[in-house]
Amino acid sequence: MDEGEEGAPLVLDNGGYRVRLGWGGAEAPVSTIEPVVGYPFASGVTVGVRDKDRYVGDEARSKRDYLALRFPIRNRSVEGWNWMEDLWRHLLPDMDPEEHPIMVADSWIAPDVARATTMAILFENYSVLPPFAKPFAHPLPSVSQRTCRQQVLAAVRAGRPTALVVDIGNDDTHIIPVVQGEVHGNGAVQLPGLGGANLTKYLATLLKKKAPTTLDLDNHDSLAADIKHALGYCSTNLELDRRLAAMPQASLPFYNSIRLNGTYLDLLPGELLAAYQAPDGSIVEVGSERFECAEALFHPQPLCALDKYCSPKGIHYAVADTINSLDSTGRDIQSELSRNILLIGATARLSGLSTRLQQEVDKLITTAGLTVQVSVPPNPELAPWIGGSKVSSAPGMIDHWVYKEDYDECGADDEPHPTPRTPLTHSLTTTHTTNHNCRPATALGEAGDGCGMVRRCCFAFIGRADYFDV
Repeated sequence: MDEGEEGAPLVLDNGGYRVRLGWGGAEAPVSTIEPVVGYPFASGVTVGVRDKDRYVGDEARSKRDYLALRFPIRNRSVEGWNWMEDLWRHLLPDMDPEEHPIMVADSWIAPDVARATTMAILFENYSVLPPFAKPFAHPLPSVSQRTCRQQVLAAVRAGRPTALVVDIGNDDTHIIPVVQGEVHGNGAVQLPGLGGANLTKYLATLLKKKAPTTLDLDNHDSLAADIKHALGYCSTNLELDRRLAAMPQASLPFYNSIRLNGTYLDLLPGELLAAYQAPDGSIVEVGSERFECAEALFHPQPLCALDKYCSPKGIHYAVADTINSLDSTGRDIQSELSRNILLIGATARLSGLSTRLQQEVDKLITTAGLTVQVSVPPNPELAPWIGGSKVSSAPGMIDHWVYKEDYDECGADDEPHPTPRTPLTHSLTTTHTTNHNCRPATALGEAGDGCGMVRRCCFAFIGRADYFDV
């Protein structure tokens, strides 16, 4: 099905750092926007060229002096539904949502009430039919919807039915065992505060502590984030890096003839200090800060000083604990998870991070003979969206949407069941799964993380191993 064609699915990934929307089957989203909405302080105040009642994303950031900024998503949960709805109003109308099914990617910790509210907003605000209308006779839905867990979709994107997904988000890190396409209840971990936002704050603190600068890093934290992504590096030889950083530049080795493997000097030979030029022309010199920032993922004490809710446990300890805790599930599963550690999120782009994580986890595994392998997919920040793009456009997916008439019959508080529109043409069964570690069924008609009738559950649909090569 071509992009934008009538009935082509839409994929909406509600992330804390970016919200992404695009067509199922595409390689990249059409729209990517920061989840921030700005409202004028007082009515009648002119902001920029035109006067509007709300500004979204970068436009809101650029006019922050005139706006009250609101962030609808915190810790992967929607905190302000009115703000979230305004964000969706900005994104969805250009995509003509009344004629396309919508797949929504959210986190494994999203509560049932959040999924029910999402369903209600999408069905009631983006439908060409009133809620009391009779079932639509068109072979495709006026509006249909599924919600899927971001970490499972990331595993789909990587083509791995079983993987340990380490999802470093904006506000926290999730470590999620995905076993044959289902979130395994045992071992799933959330590390509050251990995310990209606090890393950015920490980098800004290090830079200001090193030397006062005219660059306003407090009110323009996107600049600190740009510095982090442009120059950030995770050291794989921390002791050597710190010793080199403490040496006067004049006494450092000649980089063009000596390669210092595992250090940031090997990554950027010729300079100890890297210069970053801000849009306003300000120059920021970054030295040891480029690896000290990422080091906080392994030793979070500096982040705990910035955020009292931050987890004190390093990411490597949490990953190792998850693998060690699964020894009772069988060596095959434990071994497959340790060999398929999938690192996703924008922070996963930091050079050296996957190598360092692999080194540290390997030291902490208690089961003898396990092999630890950490990989980062291309565009790791897009992994859940690309996985959703694959699943939503897969053959037979039409039978797994919740349709408008299903919602009209049950509402969001009960469990709407998908209504098959065509005979099943794939190898799906309708038997119950036997994984008793799954979460209970949600108000959106999901059967938790895979429990329940396969034909009724998008998670069970993508959980089938033969659908990981769609």
